Parts: sequence; structure tokens; C-alpha cells
Amino acid sequence: MKNEGKKFEEDFFNSLDKEFFKYRLRDAGGWSDATNTRFTPSNLCDLIYFNGAILYLMELKSVKGKSMPFTNIGNIKKLYKMVEESSKKYTIPCYIINFREVEQTFYIQANVLKEFYETCGKKSINVDDCLQIADLIPQTKKISRYKYEF
Repeated sequence: MKNEGKKFEEDFFNSLDKEFFKYRLRDAGGWSDATNTRFTPSNLCDLIYFNGAILYLMELKSVKGKSMPFTNIGNIKKLYKMVEESSKKYTIPCYIINFREVEQTFYIQANVLKEFYETCGKKSINVDDCLQIADLIPQTKKISRYKYEF
């Protein structure tokens, strides 16, 4: 059975325009049961989407409550690496944060999230913060799954 985060990733991916290139990268976790592996692949992001003008590098996050701890980003170096990629022409690294409890999903550019992380003095970002610094993504609930208007 899929967890809620995987369902969100699948729904978001399926909501993107089929005319343009989109690709979900495989997760690094779960490919080996070994505890002493020396090599663990890590992806820059979860999803790559090209809308004909902009290449989006998307990290998708879904949380149960009304806030997302920065530990959910994983190694904070990942956020900094995403920001580095924003120097490339026509490339926007971003986070898509889904707050399941309030059924709201936000688009936030990685550089904006990095600035917030460095200046907020908090250990998490919540819905109210996102309403101030991120863009709300319209979503429609179909029976039990969602469609997003990115």
C-alpha cells in the first residue's frame, strides 16, 4: 500500500501537462537492505518538468500537519545544491509542499526557501509562512485523490 507522500507525488506528476517533458526520479531509499553500503545514490530532486520555456527541478514534500520541519528536507545541503542550480538559464529549482491536514499545496522557489530557513529562526515552515512567501497551487479533490493546477 502506498504511503500518503507517494500518493501525492503520483497525483502531482499525473497532473502535469502531458505535452511536455516530465520525469520522476527514483528514490534512493529502499534499493538495498544492506547496512554497510558504501554507495547510496541521491537525487537532486524528485521530479524534472520542462514546460516549453522553463526547466523545473521539483522536490515534492507532503506532511500530515500544518507545518513541515526543516529536517523533512533531509540533508540541508540538498537545499543549497538546489539553489546553486538556479544560476542556470531557464532553470527553476523549487519545492512543492503539500499540507494534507488543510488540503493546501504550495510552490516555493528553492532560493526563497533557503532565505527563509536562514532568517526565520524557526525549525519548520508552516501554512501561514507559505501564505506569505509561496504560491498556492489550486487543487481539486477527486473522490480520494487530487489533481493540481501547476
